[in-house]
Amino acid sequence: MSTYTSGELDEDSIINIKSYISDKIGVSYAELLDKIWYNGDTTTDATGNVNMDDEAPTAGSYFLHQNGLFQSAIANSMTVNAGTLDLADIRGLRKLMGLKGLDPTKLLLIPNTDTYFKLLALTQAETMEKFGGQATVLNGRLAAIDGIEVMPTSLFGNAEADGKLSYDTPSNNTLGRMLLVYKPDLLHGFKRNIQVFTDYLPEYDQYRFTAHFRYAIKLRATNSATAAINITVA
Repeated sequence: MSTYTSGELDEDSIINIKSYISDKIGVSYAELLDKIWYNGDTTTDATGNVNMDDEAPTAGSYFLHQNGLFQSAIANSMTVNAGTLDLADIRGLRKLMGLKGLDPTKLLLIPNTDTYFKLLALTQAETMEKFGGQATVLNGRLAAIDGIEVMPTSLFGNAEADGKLSYDTPSNNTLGRMLLVYKPDLLHGFKRNIQVFTDYLPEYDQYRFTAHFRYAIKLRATNSATAAINITVA
């Protein structure tokens, strides 16, 4: 990926614009890696990709890098049709994992933003008589449920009932989604860490910022990740 800025901007800026842009690229790439974890899907057909179920993905789209958590859960039928969402749905996700779902300390629950607000309102977590000092009505947050750490994210949004996004009709993407992952089965690593290079192009009086890396993710098994789909969040 390359980003350009003018020599005039470098001269007129009250901050070191080259350092600023390099830092911003590093932050953007870190976020991109997380998005690949969630949304990665190498399907290039006109249907089937979790990110655009009714259109062929554009070559070079970030999610084509490799398969991620939603792709694994949906492709391997490791999903729970949650509907109105209840604690039983979370336990249903654990049950799909078999033995891996027994120890909640090894699990991570990842709801998107709308689903997280739905979790805040669960009857089992909302009031003090059921959830004690951790009740969401008291502190406004849900750090854990059923012994599982909760990590909300905005890096994947709502989708259609099957857990995939419509590209042609975005207004159909109204239903929440949530992942449950078995942390020991999530493997990742860098062959080459993120590097940012800055070049001055005198013929254009421009600076070019180029970044690249080599990175891979891997799930150990088909039951490493499960997903709750079709969650009513409106």
